[in-house]
Amino acid sequence: MQSGDKFYPAASKEALLDGLPPGNFVIEASMAGLYFKRVESFQPNGKVYGNLNVWTERILQTFEDRTVSTGILLAGEKGSGKSLLGRLISLKANEQKMPTVIINAAFDGSGLESLLGELNQPVVVFFDEFDKIYNDNDKQQSILSLLDGTASKKHLFIITCNDIWKLSHYLLNRPGRIFYFIEFDGIKEDFIREYCEDNLKNKSEIDNIINISNIFAKFNFDMLKSLVEEINRYNEPALKAIELLNIIPNKENNTYKITVTDSKGQEYRAEPDEFSGSPFEQERFMIDLIIVDKNGDTNWEQVFFFMTDLKKFDPASKSFIYVNSDGYCLTLKSVQKQSINWLNAM
Repeated sequence: MQSGDKFYPAASKEALLDGLPPGNFVIEASMAGLYFKRVESFQPNGKVYGNLNVWTERILQTFEDRTVSTGILLAGEKGSGKSLLGRLISLKANEQKMPTVIINAAFDGSGLESLLGELNQPVVVFFDEFDKIYNDNDKQQSILSLLDGTASKKHLFIITCNDIWKLSHYLLNRPGRIFYFIEFDGIKEDFIREYCEDNLKNKSEIDNIINISNIFAKFNFDMLKSLVEEINRYNEPALKAIELLNIIPNKENNTYKITVTDSKGQEYRAEPDEFSGSPFEQERFMIDLIIVDKNGDTNWEQVFFFMTDLKKFDPASKSFIYVNSDGYCLTLKSVQKQSINWLNAM
């Protein structure tokens, strides 16, 4: 039964609608019980990158093929794309006349099950940031029966969470409740290149953006979008554009072995030959090279490397590679300090 933007379970069959119309709804409570309230629908986001469209089609095809409810768990940090995937599924489901019910409060599972049971149609039930809304074990356990897929009407449950460790263990490894689990652990190089080809004005900065992304364990879409926007706005190198952005790499202090070579690959003894600290906190490196000529005479040459000379970061070896304007290459390679074996020492 409809009253303005509110939709209630009907008191009589004569008042029944065919179902909720396509669109988005939240659940609210009144003295008479729970009801649906229409809210603004999700809007298309333009071009979609990566696997999101492929996953959307597969999830909806699976839901259509199954005879029971289907649960989808999307996990990962903010800005990683999990909510975007949820919205894409919702938009595509709307095209198939399926409305979306957004759960933005920790309603008890039995109450939700009763309200959804009043519908004569399948709906998308969207729990965005589930670990924040259902933030304790009792609240999460209250909806387990809702997700079990045993109700007479099937629904598509989408659950997004930032921290998978805050989820009840009754939700994990239970495909009867959560059929698909997609973890968003950062965007990949092909995604970055495709987005930059479409949106970055200075294409010569693409490799620099990829080098920056490799510094992070999880480089997300929010970070990429902001960095590209800043480069375009001020027409400056990626390493300059990132300085003021809220994009902060892990600045842990490590010890690095210093190696310097020239443009021909000739390696030189360097003083100092080690660096302790965070390369991100170091605006410049001043290094003395020990050069021995053909006669065996020793000379010294001082070389400088700046943050803007950073060309590559290798996450596997934790190596930073700089090349300065004179063609010298500086490599900082993380080294593991040996711990003292006090038993042998004694």
